[in-house]
Amino acid sequence: PSGVQGPFYNDEFGDTYSLIYALTSDGVSHRDLKDLASGLRAGLLTVPDVAKVELIGQQDEKIYLEFSTQEVAALGLDVGTLSQVLQAQNALT
Repeated sequence: PSGVQGPFYNDEFGDTYSLIYALTSDGVSHRDLKDLASGLRAGLLTVPDVAKVELIGQQDEKIYLEFSTQEVAALGLDVGTLSQVLQAQNALT
């Protein structure tokens, strides 16, 4: 029927997980764990017969800025301009 998409199928029959490793830490940031996992991935891909290493469950980095509009104004900055500059640098926009 019109508007139907598919069928879709996974034709990578060799994609089976033989080993699963988990990295956790109470004292290391998610960013550092992600960097460590990327390094481990690169190292594992150099091992003979390792064809694919997939990273799953990664935490996306988020930065929250909180400020007082009065303090920003006292510094001679315009809140609207500051907001526009920050939005222009936002990786998600």
